[in-house]
Order: sequence, then C-alpha cells, then structure tokens
Amino acid sequence: MLRSSLFLSLFLILGLSLNAQRSQRGGSSSDIDRKFEIKANPIGLLFGNPSLSFEYILSENFGLEASPTLFSRNRDIFGEDASFSGAGLGIFAKYYFSPDEPASKFYVAPYIRFFRSSTTLTNSDELVNTRLAAGFMPGFKWVSDSNVTFEIAFGLGRAFINELEGTTADFGLNLDAVGRFAVGYRF
Repeated sequence: MLRSSLFLSLFLILGLSLNAQRSQRGGSSSDIDRKFEIKANPIGLLFGNPSLSFEYILSENFGLEASPTLFSRNRDIFGEDASFSGAGLGIFAKYYFSPDEPASKFYVAPYIRFFRSSTTLTNSDELVNTRLAAGFMPGFKWVSDSNVTFEIAFGLGRAFINELEGTTADFGLNLDAVGRFAVGYRF
C-alpha cells in the first residue's frame, strides 16, 4: 500500500508540474531543440561500473532521468574469492531553478530506486539484498556550448524495503544515499 501511494504521489506531482510549466510558457515542450542526454560516471568507468543514465528534457525546468544499474564482477577479498552481481533502476524527476539553458544549473530531484544484488564468498552462503528507496537529491548541471554536460549531486532518502537474505544479521539502517558525478552529451 505504501509503495502504491508513493508511486501515485510522485506521478501526480510530475504531471502537475508539467502542466504548470507549459501554461507559464504559453507553448509546449517541443520548443526545445535538444531533448536527450546520455551520461556516465567517469570514476565508475575506472572500476568497471560506468553508471550510465539517460535524461529526457520535458521543458526548460523539468527533466526525467532513468538510471539503470547492471553489474557482475569477481574480486579477491582477504584471500577469498567473492562474486558480486546486481541489477536495479533509479528514476529521478528533476526540477531546475532558473536555468540559463533548458535543464541546466541548480535542481532538486525526488527519486525512487529499486536494487537487487547478490554476494557469494568461496566458503559462505549467498547474501541477497533487495532494496526499494525514495528521497530527494539536489544537484547542479553545467551545459557547455558544444552540448557536453557536467553534473554533480548528492541526496538522501529512506529505504522502505531493505531485505538481506542469507544471514541473521539485522543492520537496521534504512538510510539511502545517492551521489553523482557525471559527464554526458545532450542531443
């Protein structure tokens, strides 16, 4: 019930924001020439997790971003082989305050993220983490004359579902943190 209410509230806020923006400008979002951005985290690229994200610019002040996550890697941890894999999706509804260009400068984004990962050590059972979280992320985006984008953001939220299977440990931490340092291109 809580998840349904959260999703419904988020989409109602998004819809009302879009209608308000269109009526203020007296036009539609089709006035914007470049509506898509693709971004990657250059630090993540160094560690084999590029953290790609895609943003669709709906109006000068509003963008909707999807950030899928997919990884699988093996590491040596304290002399034991460890296998990590996971998948997830984050949705960010960005509201830009006083942009110089469409979808630029300071923004605040309510977000919702779902993630499922598993970790297996050589001599241990598989640990599976399932997490659904929502929160707010303020950030700043620069757009160059050549449509290259630079973005930095950090946000906090709450994990509504935070299940850890395969252990009896209870971490009890339902805080969700999200950060971003991204370089991208607008087309």
